[in-house]
Amino acid sequence: MTTAKDILAACPAELGNIDQDKLARCIEACNICAQACTACADACLSEGMVGDLTKCIRTDMDYADICNATASVLSRHTGYDANVTSALLQACAVACKACGDECAFHADMHEHCRLCAQACRACQEACTELLADLSCPPPWRRTRTTGHMKSWPAMRSTTTDPPAGPWAGGRGSGGRTPPGPPPAAARRRGCPD
Repeated sequence: MTTAKDILAACPAELGNIDQDKLARCIEACNICAQACTACADACLSEGMVGDLTKCIRTDMDYADICNATASVLSRHTGYDANVTSALLQACAVACKACGDECAFHADMHEHCRLCAQACRACQEACTELLADLSCPPPWRRTRTTGHMKSWPAMRSTTTDPPAGPWAGGRGSGGRTPPGPPPAAARRRGCPD
């Protein structure tokens, strides 16, 4: 069986600094979660107390769509837009938390809800991990004067090597500024110095 990791490795487009293992795990977690949500919604419809499961069914159906969209966008690399990817990952993580909470509420009475909640938690974790990885700019992409990374278009370069010279790319005299510590937000996310 072909996995997301196999397809990513065969992709001719450069993936830049994205951790391919985290990316593959996230794509697969989104696909698994979408399937679990779809199956859970269907199982809820066949329960005798379907009226009590209306919110769960709606949540499952909406968030299956979000997970499918996230997996699709993460699978495309030509013309990659980091802003869209980050926003979608964040939305998917929030959706998976909400769906996981709703399904967990019914988990004691319905095994399909328990299994769906597990898939949602795994997808939420995978999206959060990949989002944190995308949010940690390499040290040579940070600027001292602003305390945060350069704009996303500057980060879309396909090179993984730092610019020439110890301070290249920053602001200041001649366009060079020594790199400063990572911004506070990056430190809170656990980004390396």
